[in-house]
Amino acid sequence: MTDILSGGIQLVYFLIKLTALALALFWLGRYFFRLYFGLNQSSNLRSARQQHSPLKLQAYERLALFCERISIPQLIFRLNSPGITAQDLGAAIFISIQKEFEHNMSQQIYVSHKLWQIIRLAKDDVTHIVNQAMQSVGEQGIGDQLIQKLFELDPLPDKNPLYKALAAINQEVQLYV
Repeated sequence: MTDILSGGIQLVYFLIKLTALALALFWLGRYFFRLYFGLNQSSNLRSARQQHSPLKLQAYERLALFCERISIPQLIFRLNSPGITAQDLGAAIFISIQKEFEHNMSQQIYVSHKLWQIIRLAKDDVTHIVNQAMQSVGEQGIGDQLIQKLFELDPLPDKNPLYKALAAINQEVQLYV
């Protein structure tokens, strides 16, 4: 009977040792598993940021180009032709601004919400200037009259919304470079 009791105690003792060893291996395996995947996640995150960075910089470049392309002098240079009416030139300017904006709309996912709002306000301000000039010239005006009025209404660089948008782009780029 003592042999059976002694054998039973030894079996229980063996099972406790085996359970302790299994738990230790489980926790050790869990620790290394988390360590491996934790480091892997941070390297994946770092890699994603490195891949995202060129896209972000490209977005800033495209938005800066957008601001340049919808400036009054650039619009006139691209769209003016001899004998064009003020209405036709104005319509071409509106279409050009809208197409440029639509072409660059996807860039908003790479820049801050605040910067995107500044870009939109700058575009709206240019549209407003063109609208004012068209109303001033009237329906019977010629393209040259509209051009003259646009240059009169185009604000000086320190008050120009496009220059302010470009300054905001440069400021935000400095945060990421």
